[in-house]
This record gives sequence, structure tokens and C-alpha cells, in this order.
Amino acid sequence: MHESPSVGLLPRPAEQAPEPAAWRYELPAIAAQCARIARADLEALDLGAELSWVEHAAAAAAGAGVPLETVLQTVHKAVRDALATAHDAPPPAQLLDRTSATVRALDLLTSAISAAYVHQLRALTHSSPEETLASALLAGTATATQARQCGIEPDGEYDVLALAIPPHPDARRPGLDSRTVTRGALRRVRAELAVRYAGRVLAVLSVDGGTMLVPASALSADAVIAELSRAAGVPLTAASVVAPVAGIPEAAERAHGTLDVVQRLGLPSGVHRFTDLVLEYQLTRPGPGREHLGRLLAPLDDHPELLETLRCHLANDMSRTVTARRLHVHANTVDYRLRRIAQLTGLDLGRADGLWYLRSAFVAHSYEKGFAGAA
Repeated sequence: MHESPSVGLLPRPAEQAPEPAAWRYELPAIAAQCARIARADLEALDLGAELSWVEHAAAAAAGAGVPLETVLQTVHKAVRDALATAHDAPPPAQLLDRTSATVRALDLLTSAISAAYVHQLRALTHSSPEETLASALLAGTATATQARQCGIEPDGEYDVLALAIPPHPDARRPGLDSRTVTRGALRRVRAELAVRYAGRVLAVLSVDGGTMLVPASALSADAVIAELSRAAGVPLTAASVVAPVAGIPEAAERAHGTLDVVQRLGLPSGVHRFTDLVLEYQLTRPGPGREHLGRLLAPLDDHPELLETLRCHLANDMSRTVTARRLHVHANTVDYRLRRIAQLTGLDLGRADGLWYLRSAFVAHSYEKGFAGAA
């Protein structure tokens, strides 16, 4: 199969520009691809892959605000021009068959492009069947009748994800409307869900994040978050709790509690599972244990640079070089600060018991004092 052109059609996070150029698209490339399909022998193509490429490219154009009629007019003109300049015109006996094939190709292309725009419209109006069913599942009120009305067959078990969407770097750029840039990331996430995961991933989202339900038997939560991060142009962070349908409301609450722990500890983006953070999650529960652990770091309250060093060091698997790079200081400065932490608290990160207490104390302290580390 001829390789589809790919330059500039899908979002490239490292090169994100302010809205409306955040979705990189090239109408000439879309048009050229459609013209090639229209002239080709459809039976010889991997038609599903070809049309999927066109639909994703059209979704990129839709996300950039390109009117549907502009895309369709450009594509139809490219097809007409390609046929008019073709050097392999069919003999009269085959002309009807060639014309019928071209009309069929145009029908398929128009449907794919229009579908991408419909998905975008649903993403913008927040009224997709997926969101309707997700809201009911999260509230514990979903019924089989409601699922059928939404046209979705619920999975038996879901990866319940609490999702955080960080601010786009462009939101801080002078002269740009931060609200527009922020909404752009959400719109791109919704559009990717509508195009790539329609009827499978259910979500209720806002500009800061929300809750997603990923069918545990069919999809990888890590892969879904990776795809959505690429689409959004920012690294997404999620906390995961696996649960059957009946347990979704409780799982969602636990997932958001786990996400709060992830953000307070400054853990990296990606998917973090509740089962890997059970201890940290339990330490967030109010009580005398949390209060006692929180007081262990009281000597650092007047030394914010030491608290930040501790947070960063714990989040980076105790790597002094990574910690130094993240804090923009020399590695020797990190060593000095860690020694000061040991002197002030009596807890040494170099010892197993000291590491356990300091990590636990940091979680408890962040809740007692309201300190939240950088995500």
C-alpha cells in the first residue's frame, strides 16, 4: 500500500503553537491524499486505514477551526484536477466503471470528513452519548435501558481514571487569551476521544480534568492516556482504580483521592495505580496517625527550599542528579540540603527507616499544612 503522507496533519506536542494553529494541518496534503484514493483501484487499497487517515486529518483541520465546506471544496477540486490531468484515461468501454468508482470514492471521503466534523461538534457541545452514560455510571444510576438508548454496551469492568489536564505552556504567554488556550487542550482531548475511542471510553471532563472510564478488558489505560497526551499537547496525569460497574462511584472517589496524592508528591505524568500507592493514600485519612507524621516535618516549615528539595528528591526516585537538574542547583547543593533535613528532623534519607518515615511524613504534612507539590 502506498504510504499516506503524514507531514503536518496530526498534533506534534513539541511544536504546539497558540490556538487556532495548535492542530497542525495542511489542506494540500489532505487534498492530495484524497485525490490519490479517488484515482486508485479501491479494491487494492487498505480502505479502512486510508479513510481513518483522512478522518484524523479532517479532525485536525476541524480542531483548528477550518470550515467543513472549505475542506470539502478543496478535496473535490483536487479530485477533479487529478482526473482532468490523468495520463491513463480509460477507454470508452471502461469510462462508466471508472466514473462509478470515482463517485464511490468521493462518497466515502465525504462521509469520513463529515464524520470527523460531527465528532468535533459533539465534543464541543458536551452532549455525547458517552458523557451521558458516564455521568449515570458515576452516579450509580445507569440502567440497561439507558445504555441501549446511548447505543453503548457497557463493559463488565472499568479502569476508572481520575484525570488531570495541566495548563498549556502557551497560556502564560503575553498577548494570548489564556482561557482560549486552556479550552483548546480540553477540546483536543474530547475530539480524540470522539474520533479514536467513540463508544468505548466514557468521560466527564472539564478544563482541569475529570473522570474517564476505560473498558479494562479491551483497552490499556496507559495507551489511552499516552494518545490523549499527544492530542492535547500537554502531559496528562491519571490515577487508576479498577472496578466492576456497580463499584464505579466508590472507585471514582478513590481514584481522585489517589490523584491528589500523586500531585502532592509531584510524581511524573502518566497513569498511577491505586494499588501502587495504597500506603500513601491511607496516610491521607484524617486521624492521630496523620497528625503525628505531619509534625515530623514541622522543623522544615521555616525552610521552604528544604521541603521543595525533599518533595523533588522523593518524586525522582532519590536521584541527586535528577533532583539537582529539576531544581536548577548543583548536586552538591542537593547533598547539603539533604544533610540539613536529616539534622533538623532526625530522619536520614540514606536509611530505610528514615526514608519510610520521611516519605510518609511528607504525605501527611502536605495534608496537615495544605502544601501541594508541583505536579
